[in-house]
Amino acid sequence: MTQHTVQDLVWNIALRTAMTEDSFCINDIIEHGSIEASKQTVRDTMKSMADLGWLEKQKSTGSQWQQGPLMNKENDLTVVTEEKEDPKPLDEVTQPSELNKGEVYIGTVDKASSNALIWIDESNGNHINLGPIDESVVGQEVRFRYIQGVWGKCLEEEFTYDGYNPQSDGSSSSRGSLSSSRSHRTSRTTSNSSRNGTITNNNPNNKNELLKGKL
Repeated sequence: MTQHTVQDLVWNIALRTAMTEDSFCINDIIEHGSIEASKQTVRDTMKSMADLGWLEKQKSTGSQWQQGPLMNKENDLTVVTEEKEDPKPLDEVTQPSELNKGEVYIGTVDKASSNALIWIDESNGNHINLGPIDESVVGQEVRFRYIQGVWGKCLEEEFTYDGYNPQSDGSSSSRGSLSSSRSHRTSRTTSNSSRNGTITNNNPNNKNELLKGKL
């Protein structure tokens, strides 16, 4: 059996974290439950990853890290890694907190109205939310990468779209805000049209505009 060093484990967790988080710090890696490593070991390993292009600091003097050039979201290596990972079934899982951040799982989508849901324990309302992906996904078995909380990111491109982000796109508050904004714009447009095409006491010049040309 392969014996992984502490540095190997730090490298693995750092890569997985970078794939699911916009930014993270050394303490996020240290506090991960699957490894026991000193702060110095984590710092040295992440510096080596940065030297090789896997990670980079958000700011040269800051403490937050992010994906490096080799982990660009458009990079083929990320796609290949996702495709080759063996997904874990949800058979023995009863709630999202039992899932490991960054791990790939497989489950059948049970519902897709505003968001696609995979029920883990429907009687208790435990589910995975994949965000607003194509409704044809219902009844399909899909791979997803667990993000955090109830959120998972669908890895089947046929059901997703460019810029797919389940957490931000699946937020009911953001959709409500967008709907409200559209409604407000429509209201303003209707109001402006009414003002521009109606003779009113407040805008007597409209009468002149309407009377121009042949009658």
